[in-house]
Amino acid sequence: MDVERARRLVGEWKASGLSIRAFAKRERVSTGSLYRWRDRFEQEPEFVPVVVRPAATVVETSSEPEPFVIDLRGGRSVRVAPGFDGAELARLVAVLEVEHC
Repeated sequence: MDVERARRLVGEWKASGLSIRAFAKRERVSTGSLYRWRDRFEQEPEFVPVVVRPAATVVETSSEPEPFVIDLRGGRSVRVAPGFDGAELARLVAVLEVEHC
């Protein structure tokens, strides 16, 4: 089975509310395969699209630089001060973007 089909099946299983056994039976795939794919995809970093928008024109009243704003799924956003640690930010975004069952 190709990776994209496996990824789609794992996503459908998570959204279905079914046990892994019931979903595997319905889709005629082995439960072992679903467990392996789930574990594999949960360990992979998920890349999400980034949209860069021009900043609104604001009159600066302080010397503090403006924070970066990262828009996440579901209308959430994260504000990050300049000078952030890129690796830590990547970990934070990965945790926040995980879809929970």
